[in-house]
Amino acid sequence: MRIGCHFGPVVRDTRDVFSVAVHTANRMTSQAKAGQIIITDAIQRRLSEQWKAGARRVDVAVPRGQHEEITIFEVLWQHGETTSMLPAIETITELQKQFRIRLRYLGTELVLDPRERSAATLGRGHENNLVIKGNLVSRLHARIEAG
Repeated sequence: MRIGCHFGPVVRDTRDVFSVAVHTANRMTSQAKAGQIIITDAIQRRLSEQWKAGARRVDVAVPRGQHEEITIFEVLWQHGETTSMLPAIETITELQKQFRIRLRYLGTELVLDPRERSAATLGRGHENNLVIKGNLVSRLHARIEAG
């Protein structure tokens, strides 16, 4: 089993719910691996102190339909998990903002620049910034961040 959670407003229909929050929760579920709980900062802020202590920051992302980054956490819920808790990522220095990453694949080029486009996704899914065909390529294979 894998679990992904997000908190936010929804629009109810007679038999379904719709919203950016629903899409974000679905994305968290697809990010989770077997036995893993993935949550957004909107959920993490609402956890008790005991559960907050077991939430490890793993990524930041801008979900489709949103303009602001969300922080993604893994909830360490099994006793004896050996994942180390790393300190939070520090703010990008002015020198780091001068660097760029150039990605090229089959005639497509993306430039990652912390001042403009700071991240890109790669994978076989058409929603990725760089679509890579192949049967060993995941739908969302990688996320590359500049800075």
